[in-house]
Amino acid sequence: MIPAVHRLRRLLFAAALLPLLTSLGSAQDTGRPSHSAGPEPGATAEDMVRILTDLKLGAGEEADNAVVVLGRGTLDGLVHRDFTCLGSDVVINGTVTRNLVVMFGRVKLGPAADVRGQATFLGCEVERAPGAQFAHRPKELLTASQFPKLHWVTEYIAQGVLFLRPLPPGVAW
Repeated sequence: MIPAVHRLRRLLFAAALLPLLTSLGSAQDTGRPSHSAGPEPGATAEDMVRILTDLKLGAGEEADNAVVVLGRGTLDGLVHRDFTCLGSDVVINGTVTRNLVVMFGRVKLGPAADVRGQATFLGCEVERAPGAQFAHRPKELLTASQFPKLHWVTEYIAQGVLFLRPLPPGVAW
């Protein structure tokens, strides 16, 4: 098989592992106060799922779980449970009370980033500000230097395959 097929098989295998990686560490006690039981009484927080669109959770905003697939995620607020991203660029300057999982994207952790569960990065470029806090040591699997750059694959799927365009204009050729 050609190398591109091997890379695509790895990407699909990693996507199949996403639910497993999200559940890693969810039963662990971080020893820190947490809002993992859900929002305060009277407040409403919903699951937020964005596919092919951007997710922006501003300061003071809350979500129960957040998922971004092939979009951009910006977190300045609070996610009560898990924040999961696949093929997305993520900027975190808020709080995730359980797990943070990012697969095949770019991650920028600001000085106010606080991950109280397990942080797992698979095939990502990770940029951390000095003030970013983690309850556990982050797991970085197949870092961007070890894994070939496949941003063109996610762009091709988002702009080509899903819109039935064989040569999408937004993908670098």
